[in-house]
Amino acid sequence: MKKPIKVSLHLGAHKTASTHLQKTLESNSAVLERARVVFYGPSRLRGPGAAIPHRFGLVKDEQTNPARASEVLRQMAGSARRVVLSEENFLGGLYSGEGARGLPLYGLAHARVGRLAAALAGHPVSVFVAVREPASFLVSAYSQNMMSGTYLPFSRFVRSIDPAQIRWSDLIGRLSAVEGIEHVYVWRYEDYAKVIAKVLRRMVAWRIGPMVEPLGRVAHMGLSARAIAHVLEQMEGTPSPSLGRQARELFPISETEPRFAPWRDDALAGSRAAYDADLERLRTMDRVTFIQPNSR
Repeated sequence: MKKPIKVSLHLGAHKTASTHLQKTLESNSAVLERARVVFYGPSRLRGPGAAIPHRFGLVKDEQTNPARASEVLRQMAGSARRVVLSEENFLGGLYSGEGARGLPLYGLAHARVGRLAAALAGHPVSVFVAVREPASFLVSAYSQNMMSGTYLPFSRFVRSIDPAQIRWSDLIGRLSAVEGIEHVYVWRYEDYAKVIAKVLRRMVAWRIGPMVEPLGRVAHMGLSARAIAHVLEQMEGTPSPSLGRQARELFPISETEPRFAPWRDDALAGSRAAYDADLERLRTMDRVTFIQPNSR
């Protein structure tokens, strides 16, 4: 009987250093190969027929076929014993043309993960998710939206979303309750540099985690306040899809060009307090390991 393939499913979230983690794993392919681990990130999971739903037969209205999905996984693994899948878009969309999506965040994520877990029945699946302070999370998402060519004032982007109402514990609770998921690992984006080796121990292999060399630069730089203002000034008519990227080059974040900071002090304080309380909930959830700088 063939041995099961272990699956590490890294879901992001968006704007939590996912790209940095993905590029780190891509640049350490030789280390992973020695550990019999194969990595599939966005470069291999996007495009016609390449996305997770298409690979594993999870497309809407199609009957899930575990035997077929298992064979696809084995083909992806080759001689590896573990497959790492990293695709934040599998969580669902973070924003639409109308701005940020409403609450709860990633409302269909558990259903998507549930279909994948069912398709891969017999193969142990663990989920990995980073969380971020909500006010900062929304600002970073807005900046990325600008970089992608969708230009909106910040107030329209966030619409009526109060960052203090964002509950990561809701998302993690739904994911941890999915049948077929062995465990969920969570860490704070704010701790990323301090915990990346510990995350990789669990995601890749315990002895390999510290051997992976992190990418030595920021993968995605956000927009300064002046860059945002420049985009909004230029957005009349039919602006160039590259306007956001041009603005980042013209007015990069620096000592003289501060980051875009739209929230009032009371909104920031409320968001931080709610985040702290939410993290306490995460630390006590069943089938969830909260990875912290002072943890093993």
